[in-house]
Amino acid sequence: MRGHPSISPVYRLMEPPRPTAEEELASWGRIEKLRRDAWQRLGVIVTEPGQLPPRLAAELKQWAEDNYGRR
Repeated sequence: MRGHPSISPVYRLMEPPRPTAEEELASWGRIEKLRRDAWQRLGVIVTEPGQLPPRLAAELKQWAEDNYGRR
């Protein structure tokens, strides 16, 4: 703004503040609620491949790469 000193762009280079434990827990809770809602409303299962049995995870990863491209 006019008449105010400019802020140095060097501050954009630093890492953003890390979330607190409360913020991380709240974020996890929101994600779990979305997963539950997706299943109950749409019949869609949302999970990470690491939470699945290895064989099923490998097959789903291959299917996703074939249909959506490499991650």
